[in-house]
Amino acid sequence: MTDNITIKRWDTEAVIYDGPRNGLAGRNLRRARLNGADLRDVDLTSADLILAHMSDADLSGAKLRDAVMINALIIGTVLRDADLSGTYLIDASMMGADLRGAKLIRADLRSANLIDADLRGADLSRTRMDGANLRGAILPEGFAP
Repeated sequence: MTDNITIKRWDTEAVIYDGPRNGLAGRNLRRARLNGADLRDVDLTSADLILAHMSDADLSGAKLRDAVMINALIIGTVLRDADLSGTYLIDASMMGADLRGAKLIRADLRSANLIDADLRGADLSRTRMDGANLRGAILPEGFAP
């Protein structure tokens, strides 16, 4: 159900969310096309984002705790200061994502593609990263995968 999402430009699939900041928590957004979306500070806690396309979206400060984002396309997405604690990002494509200051506590990033992602200041406590591709990624100071 996308009644609170409005199309900004059809040609780029960019959307802006104009509903309440908590309006997408727990929603089924499987396979949603949210490329270029403005979802700053939106609550997507426990949302189903499996196979979602979120490339070049802005999710700064968003709450994605316990969301399921398996095989999601999150290329070049801004997730600065977002809370992704407990989120399932297995096999997600996160190349060039801006994850500075993000909380990824207990997140599952197994086999995720984090090539050239910026994780400076991110909290990766108890994060699973087996098989994740970290080539060119900027990792938090003192973090050893």
